[in-house]
Amino acid sequence: MGLKDQAQLEALKNDSLSDEIENGADHFSDDLIQRLSLITGIQKGIEILYPKEQWTSCLLRPTKQFDGNTLLDRMLGGDIEDLAAVRSYIDDHVLKYQNPGFY
Repeated sequence: MGLKDQAQLEALKNDSLSDEIENGADHFSDDLIQRLSLITGIQKGIEILYPKEQWTSCLLRPTKQFDGNTLLDRMLGGDIEDLAAVRSYIDDHVLKYQNPGFY
């Protein structure tokens, strides 16, 4: 993993959730809750699809769906729509994995 990739993964750790927790927030914004839900769904899907040693590499692999960009690039786009697009992409793959004869 290159320095850019490491920096991007570190950026995910240093989000507004960390700020809200450190500042003693007693509730979280709807935006933050939605982002956490999307990220949790992405993580769960990746855990279903790949063995643990491939979790990071799947985020760093270029995809046709995102014009050759990685899932991580899209997730770090900054908008909820970016996270939702990755979640949808992962969910589609999970459905195909769990129902191979259906697709």
